[in-house]
Amino acid sequence: MLQLRLTRTYKDSHYYLGVDIGIYGGWVEYGVLNIGSTESIKTIVNENCVGLIQVDKFDPNIILLTGSYDIVSEQGKMYILNGENVREIYDFQSCPQAYLLEDETLYIKTFDKIYTYKTNEEIKVLYDFSKDYDKTYDFRTYNLVKRSNSLFFGSVLGIFEYQTDTQQKYWYPIRMDE
Repeated sequence: MLQLRLTRTYKDSHYYLGVDIGIYGGWVEYGVLNIGSTESIKTIVNENCVGLIQVDKFDPNIILLTGSYDIVSEQGKMYILNGENVREIYDFQSCPQAYLLEDETLYIKTFDKIYTYKTNEEIKVLYDFSKDYDKTYDFRTYNLVKRSNSLFFGSVLGIFEYQTDTQQKYWYPIRMDE
């Protein structure tokens, strides 16, 4: 998977290029698009890029989600990027699978937890699957949608709903008729 994020400052256009090639690795590069610039592209993170998110178009900071997983291990982190400066702000110890930015809140689903993050605040665990483990929730998430106070996580097995106001959860399995 390839992700590209362009950001603008008062004089330059900066870009981040994120690459995820699964078990073969990945990286994030930073460059400046400026007429007459001889500045080259620089690799600033050597991890699989899961997401590049610009929370505020007037803020030069970009959120980077990284992660990888295989049959025996999983890892994932969250960074703040500002030009060539990289600051790790959280180690998920699990790979981010889906994320959604809505109303200045970033929702992140890893294999075992749902997180929320707002700029200049600590990342928070919204729901921990391991505390209420049920095999029906053992799924890889491919997308995330928010509607009212519910987060919906889509997978090939069905849809998981988590209500943020009541902490209620529902599982809607996909029916597979023979």
